[in-house]
Order: sequence, then C-alpha cells, then structure tokens
Amino acid sequence: MGRALALPQDADVLRVHPQLSFQNGRYTYSIFTTAKGSDCFVTDGKRTISAPIVWAVGYGNAGQTYILLFGRHYLESQVSYYGEAQALGITVGHTRKPPRHLEEAMGSPLSESTLRLCLDCHATSAVREGRLALDQMSPGIGCERCHGPGGAHIAAVAPGHLTKLQIINPGKFSAAKITDFCASCHRTKQDVAQFSVPGVGTVRFEAYRLGRSRCYNPDDSRITCTTCHDPHRPRDRASRSYDARCLACHDGRSKRAHTCSVGTQECVTCHMPKVRIPQADASFTDHWIRIARPDQPYPD
Repeated sequence: MGRALALPQDADVLRVHPQLSFQNGRYTYSIFTTAKGSDCFVTDGKRTISAPIVWAVGYGNAGQTYILLFGRHYLESQVSYYGEAQALGITVGHTRKPPRHLEEAMGSPLSESTLRLCLDCHATSAVREGRLALDQMSPGIGCERCHGPGGAHIAAVAPGHLTKLQIINPGKFSAAKITDFCASCHRTKQDVAQFSVPGVGTVRFEAYRLGRSRCYNPDDSRITCTTCHDPHRPRDRASRSYDARCLACHDGRSKRAHTCSVGTQECVTCHMPKVRIPQADASFTDHWIRIARPDQPYPD
C-alpha cells in the first residue's frame, strides 16, 4: 500500500528496467529512465513525440501504469508494465486497436475528476475538501490516508489525554464497516455498475468479489479484508500462510462450515483461484470464495 504511487525516481520498476519498449501496430513505444527522470516516447516511424512520467501508479508486482504530463494535460499512458511478463503491454481499459494518430497513441486524457479518483486511492492527502491538492500530496498510502489528519491526534495526546485520541481507528470497525472502508478504493457493486466493468474485469474489484462469497457475513468479524491482509505489512504471497484463517471457521464443528474433503493446506489455490484478464498480461486472485471448478465459467 505504501508504494501504490511513486515518483519516477522512486519507482523500482523503472530503476530495474531503464529501457522498455513495446510495439502496437505502426506505433513503437519506449520508456527511458536516466538520472534526469523517466520519459515515454512513441513513434510512427515518421515522427516521434514524448512526455515525462510524473507518477508511477502501482508497485509493479501485478502492473504499473504511468501518468504523463503532455503539454499542460495529464494522460494515462497507453502502455503499462506487467509484472508477470516483465514487459510493457496495453493498459487495462484502453483499446487494443491501433490509435488513429500519434497524439492519441501517447495515452488517454485524464479529467480533473478522474485524476482526483486515481490519486485519492493511490496517494495520501491528494484531495482536500473535494479538490486536488497536489502541493500537499504524498505518494503512496501513508498513515493519514486511513487514519485521518494527525494534527488533532497529536494535540489530544500531548498533554496525556489518552481517552479521546481524535484519530480514526479502522481496527475497531465492525465487519461491515471495515469492508466498506476498504471498498472505497477496492471497489463496490456500485462501482462495477458505474464503470461498466465486464466479465473477468471485476476480479480486480476485491471488495465486491468478497461480498459475493456465500461465506461472507457483514456481521461476522472472522471474514473481512483485514482477516487476511495486514495493511501495515507487505502482502504475504505464500498460499499456506492463509490456511489458519480458513480453518478458523472450517474446523469440522459446524455443519455450514464443514472441512474440505480434498485437503487442508493451500486452501486459496482452489477456493480463490488466480484469474487472468484477457486484455492484460496479469493474473489476479479472485476474492469470491467458492468451490471453483475448472469447467465452470467465471461467475459474475
């Protein structure tokens, strides 16, 4: 979470891969990183245009998209880096059809409202009173993004008043509230409808998918986002590390939460399978917990 957004000089992907290229029809894309910064170039063989990378969005394990400054306008880059392929590909949500002209090939313009939505979930203090506050923004998810402004908290505890801490503590939220809290960025059913996300594209909307699970109960604190994910630590990528959470319910003592007849290790590999998005070189864990059979279509 802390690396959800980075300046180009702080982006590990760009540092490790100082030269990246991709071909889409007659357009060739290149991203070059030097000590002076990172720039995105696109050429049609006759003319070349470029734009500096202002922010790298996403840590890079799944992928990383770039916000460019093209003239006076912010663009979402037409190409993104994908961790599985360790290469550039078309950004999710962008058409794979070759762009009509060079300027269109560089990326999609970002309106202020869209940029506000992006940065509000990938940075800290990017939005103040409903407006972009780029001069106050800190890249990535810092303490105040989830716990709120810390000034009142410091003022409250300085004299030793420890009963009214004046800080948001999501750890004390109910199961329903913590899921809704995370869903403000990790997406809800309403977001799926608003953004018209089709089919397997919804796999990136973790909170929405979790809510579709038969075992999800908004009144049961044993299954929330923070049951498996500690927001203060890097995500554990070992499948077995989640077994204890599953077995806390599926321990054989409840008829509704019986034990699995196949095995009791690496539960998520079968019940939360990886799903590949066709338009991206990336796979995502499906948070719709279920008995997932290979011959069944993706449930939407």
